[in-house]
Amino acid sequence: MTEIRGFPLFSLPYVALKYVVLSCDIFSRSNLSLCSRRSCLMTRAYKMPKLEIQSIDFSKNKEIENEVSESRKNVVVVKQFEEENVTTHVFNIIATDMKEDIGKIIQSSEFEWEYHHDPSVNLTGILCNNISKFYNIKSPLKSFSAKRQLNSLDFDHSPNILSRPEKVYILMESVSTEELDMVFSKWQDMQQLLTRAEIPDEYDKYGIWNAKEMYLRYAPPTIKGLLNMNYERLFCRRSKLKTSDLNLFLKKWLQSTEKEESKYNIHEIRLSQIENDSNIFEDLPVIPWNPRQRGQFFFLRNPIQNFGIDCSRDFDLLRDDGVLATVSYVRSPHLYDQFYFYVWQVRGFPLFSLPYVALKDVVLSFDIYSRLNLSLCSKKSKSIAGFYKMPMLEIERINFCENSEHIVTISEIYPSPKPKITHTLNIIPSNIEANYGKITEISGLEWKLHHNSPINLIAKFSEFYKLPQSESVFFKRDVEESDFSEEMIAVFNTSKLGVQKKELTTEELNLIFTKLHNIQVFSIWSKIPEDYDNHEIWKAKEIWLRDPPRTVEDLLRMDCERLICNRPKFKTSDLNLFLKKWMQSTLKKEERYLKREIVVFKVVTDSNLFEDLPITPWNPNLRGQYFQGHCQYFPFFSIDCSQGFDLLRDDEFDVSNAELLAMAKKLRQVDTNRARPDQVKLNYQKLTVTREDSTGKTFLESRHLTFPLTFL
Repeated sequence: MTEIRGFPLFSLPYVALKYVVLSCDIFSRSNLSLCSRRSCLMTRAYKMPKLEIQSIDFSKNKEIENEVSESRKNVVVVKQFEEENVTTHVFNIIATDMKEDIGKIIQSSEFEWEYHHDPSVNLTGILCNNISKFYNIKSPLKSFSAKRQLNSLDFDHSPNILSRPEKVYILMESVSTEELDMVFSKWQDMQQLLTRAEIPDEYDKYGIWNAKEMYLRYAPPTIKGLLNMNYERLFCRRSKLKTSDLNLFLKKWLQSTEKEESKYNIHEIRLSQIENDSNIFEDLPVIPWNPRQRGQFFFLRNPIQNFGIDCSRDFDLLRDDGVLATVSYVRSPHLYDQFYFYVWQVRGFPLFSLPYVALKDVVLSFDIYSRLNLSLCSKKSKSIAGFYKMPMLEIERINFCENSEHIVTISEIYPSPKPKITHTLNIIPSNIEANYGKITEISGLEWKLHHNSPINLIAKFSEFYKLPQSESVFFKRDVEESDFSEEMIAVFNTSKLGVQKKELTTEELNLIFTKLHNIQVFSIWSKIPEDYDNHEIWKAKEIWLRDPPRTVEDLLRMDCERLICNRPKFKTSDLNLFLKKWMQSTLKKEERYLKREIVVFKVVTDSNLFEDLPITPWNPNLRGQYFQGHCQYFPFFSIDCSQGFDLLRDDEFDVSNAELLAMAKKLRQVDTNRARPDQVKLNYQKLTVTREDSTGKTFLESRHLTFPLTFL
């Protein structure tokens, strides 16, 4: 039998050996280096190609996909660079239980091989380890993907290159807690992570997740994952989170700080399919876009393209450490709600680091709205914004307009003779998505602000500048109970209230007079319900009505000093009845005001107004000629009443003799012309000798007051 020996490769001349070694493929050359020390030296002596392990793919063998043990197929892609030419080598490493196939190597093409091996051996790790050591590959693995279940054997004998892949793709339909722990405990230096599997609800080790960019099909089921994962960018297509969860996340973010041990800081978060269950901005110090704090566009850069996102209509959050973030919540009727969170890397100017004098000049140079915005940033900014001299402001008027728009007129008052400056703030609700969060400066003293909660903004304004009330409030829309909340101090304490809309409801009228107790002027330019009969709760110094009440008795039920009715409704017979009712009435203790003037326009004459009434002509001994009055439009005016007729009413009043004597004693104490002790003489019977005056005695016995009423 003839013995067949191997070819004496190392006996070849230098030039021939060089050509043989350089003609070997990358896998054969690395295998040749493993034969002996001499073979290792010989294979390394010649020029080494530049290699890079591009990707490792843990997938299933499609031919035997249903068999678990034999279905493991790992694909290793290695790129070879020769000047401008790039050659891609593909190694398909297939685990098999068939003994006759173990160790079989099949070359599918010039640069693609199949290796069949024992499933108990991690041939992928051995192959990558040998190639990386022999060719001295130091560049990290470009990408790793897993399309099947992972086990600890997949990571045995793994080279250093496998411990720091740039991109990791977990493409299984489901993933277990053990697999996630295995992946993230092995890999701590990922640039990009992509997962298709849904994270188990019981998983809680998000602290070991480290990746610069995370692309998750399913977001973590709780905000714990958003807070504990270490990343710069997070993108989730499907989320189980609600707006209440995101509200809590934003509050936690405001309380956090950048940690030195953290490799990445949050830069961008995008979540889709958010369930809307509450206001996402509730109890958050959100501020609209201020061009002085950040730019209009948030720029994103990726290998495909660079683009900017318009953030002028979104709201900002400023953390105590100076980090500024923009929050955007987009509601799409036919699509899914989306949540965007952008953290600006360029920090604002360190305002609070300025010296006292410089900081004072900066704060005092702000307009009233910018100073309010500064106070909403943090507790420290609020204390500094309110520390220096505050401008003297008054809320002149708040208009509740249609479409939920609010117009606030504010006066800035200066010492005389400098005139006051009037600022106008137009607050538009956030349901107009095209203008959400947008601020437009119409002029130096007028702004248009699109805000998510106009009432809260007015409340914060009045709280910061300590404005206890608005001089007047006007409704051009339905009156709601939230308009009179405790936060709305400016509305709650207003002295002038007006309503101008098509029709008022009974509930709205009851709400107004139940909530507001300090109304001085109340004007209604709306239709009052025909069945309304609760005029007893109406209390105001002046009442202006477009439409008179239902009956003349309602004129008496209202507690007011002046009552003006503009439209025609009553006849002279109705007013005759009103006068008789007035003569029979008395002043009640619970009444706050004494009726001084009632004006009814366009009265229809159907009978004698003074029929059966004890009228008397003008008597100069009882009253003057002119009636002095004032109203909101004319501060002071006089009406000639010499041609009118008077009615004299006797009003009983409940007062005791002791109360009258106590009042007389107090009046005597303040009387500078009271009698001195030497002016009072006593006779022998010790009785005072004084001028007899029966007026006081008659007054005490009758206990009646006279109220004259004049008709023009």
